[in-house]
Amino acid sequence: MLATIFLTKKEQKKLALFYHLERLPAGDYTMKSISDELGYVYSTTQVLLNEIAADCSTINQTAVVLTPQKQVRCPLSGVSYDQYFAFLVYQGVPHQCLLYLLEHPQKDLKTFCQSHYVSIASCMRHLQPLAEYVQQFGLTFNRSQLSLKGDERLIRITLFNLIWAISKGSEPLFQHFQSGELTTTLAALSQEIPLGRDYVGTKEIYLFVEITYLRTKAGFYVEDDERYDAVFSKKVRCRWTHWNIFFLFQKSNCMQNIVFYNLCITTRLPILGLMIRVCR
Repeated sequence: MLATIFLTKKEQKKLALFYHLERLPAGDYTMKSISDELGYVYSTTQVLLNEIAADCSTINQTAVVLTPQKQVRCPLSGVSYDQYFAFLVYQGVPHQCLLYLLEHPQKDLKTFCQSHYVSIASCMRHLQPLAEYVQQFGLTFNRSQLSLKGDERLIRITLFNLIWAISKGSEPLFQHFQSGELTTTLAALSQEIPLGRDYVGTKEIYLFVEITYLRTKAGFYVEDDERYDAVFSKKVRCRWTHWNIFFLFQKSNCMQNIVFYNLCITTRLPILGLMIRVCR
């Protein structure tokens, strides 16, 4: 699913080829033998393998894909499938556009294309799968304006899911808070936000707080929804002071948004499935 949203057809083919190479028995293989095995045109296979080798060298200079005799060495060393997948996605237009609309909400696709040296027509084509994907959650992605419309909770959860799937909370652009400040806050709210008790959970919340901060800073607020009133406790409401350093909007909306996110994770339900339920 992520590959079809974030990668071009050529990039998907490179990823599929990389996956195939990872599973070949140890040894050196000619490009022709790999081409014949997969049923690819030889010239296409040659281009893909050379690009994979160049990509892997960018990720890890010690990575070895091709021997001096231009044979493919298996198993591949220095780069894992997950690393290569993340590399391809991060370089792509859809992922870069998601980060751009968060960091620069006042700018549009034309500005993005100028700064990234790509054509508007190409960007529109690459963003089409992403626009179609978010529609199932009742969201509208305006590609020309680089904006998302719909329930702000679902927009933030969707942004979180897509960015987390690639960066696992290590997105270098999001450095708006000191980790010590957020860790202290999570410790104070550990009864309300159990995710803050472990390493991965803390990184998840850290990313979600960054997204919430950027959306709020841009003027996108969470509408009060009484469907979630039942999940609030007096304890949550009185602990609002812990979040003052992070958010500048209404208290009830802030805590409602945080608890909504926390429920999505801690209920062990698929997040995307939960989004569909809320949209109905």
